[in-house]
Amino acid sequence: MPVSGLVISLCDGPEPRAEALSAIRQETRITMGDLVANRLAIVLDTASSEEDRQLWGWLGSLSGVSFVEVAFVGFE
Repeated sequence: MPVSGLVISLCDGPEPRAEALSAIRQETRITMGDLVANRLAIVLDTASSEEDRQLWGWLGSLSGVSFVEVAFVGFE
């Protein structure tokens, strides 16, 4: 089971940013940290590395997300 720590950079527009945050909040495999200066630390907890990669791709496709940085990936 991979556990990934990511930092999501959000766009400046309040509406797309709010929509992205709402979508991220609804994803049960994501634990959110605090939003600081349009950057959000999150943790993904998935069942497989393929599921992990798919979730990274989904995050990057959200209209309010401008960049996804990988800070840590651990395999248990």
